[in-house]
Amino acid sequence: MLLVGGSHRHVGKTTFVCNTIESLSKNFKIIGLKATSIRNVDYLMHGTHLKTLENDYEIFEEKDLSGIKDTSKMILSGAYKAFYLRSDDKLMKKAFNEFYSKVDKDCFIIAESMSLRYVLRPSLFILIKNFSDEILKPDFTKLEHLADKVLLSDKKSGFNNYPIIDIKSMSWMIH
Repeated sequence: MLLVGGSHRHVGKTTFVCNTIESLSKNFKIIGLKATSIRNVDYLMHGTHLKTLENDYEIFEEKDLSGIKDTSKMILSGAYKAFYLRSDDKLMKKAFNEFYSKVDKDCFIIAESMSLRYVLRPSLFILIKNFSDEILKPDFTKLEHLADKVLLSDKKSGFNNYPIIDIKSMSWMIH
């Protein structure tokens, strides 16, 4: 798994994920995943969700191709499949394990989530940080030292240090 997180909302996580999917999906089956944990301050981290969780977690396979939702953008970028996972914070590992049990094992997963880093160790962990002095998400501060690469973004023109992401010997690689 390639895991991507960010210092803020709208910092370029989905753009990075979709560009990576687009560049690799011609040669590999890529599954896109957006995973969010539900907390008391959820609206600060992920925007508002109109629907509360009916269970401890929910997993949706994206079928909408409007390009409005991040998972829809993943499909349009070439992902074989895309999923949205919402979970109570304490059940994120259980929710991820259920998601993983449902996907083809010959696929590579690229996930947009900070919460997943608390419950698993991905092959590659990339964080995206805004150039500005905005207050960072608490999760970003806690997890930054675990990142394989921190990219800087200005939220408008892209990244100043865009890496090459590849898959070699059945594993995610960064150049």
